[in-house]
Amino acid sequence: NINLKKYLGVDINKEFIDIAKIKNPVSTFKVLDIEKDTLTKFDWSVAIGITNKSGSYRYIENLLKRMLDISKKGIAMDFLSSHVDYKTKGTFHASPEQIFKIAKKLSKRVVIRHDYLPFEFCVYVYKQDNIQNDLSFKYS
Repeated sequence: NINLKKYLGVDINKEFIDIAKIKNPVSTFKVLDIEKDTLTKFDWSVAIGITNKSGSYRYIENLLKRMLDISKKGIAMDFLSSHVDYKTKGTFHASPEQIFKIAKKLSKRVVIRHDYLPFEFCVYVYKQDNIQNDLSFKYS
């Protein structure tokens, strides 16, 4: 369970924002470009489906850096995986290995989850990478 005290949904597509406002009237949604617009810092930044139609590793690296800039704790971003049997024309399928390499340049604490759907994966990049000072991070 996630306890959201404050949620801001952003997208560059006004139609998506209009739909989100109807479906979730208690949350805040704005048309913004996180690469260009000024945003306050949030605990977490999450990006879903941003590179499904098009993408490049340079764009992904820049986006992950920007997401970390506006986050206090960390980020999560999902991708269509390159480890699939079938790819739809016009979609971008990222290599989990390449995304891991990019993410490791940004933090020592990176998680790749490729277990929730057979054709997607998610990268989690934690801002606090000094485990000695992070009491919530414990080895079992």
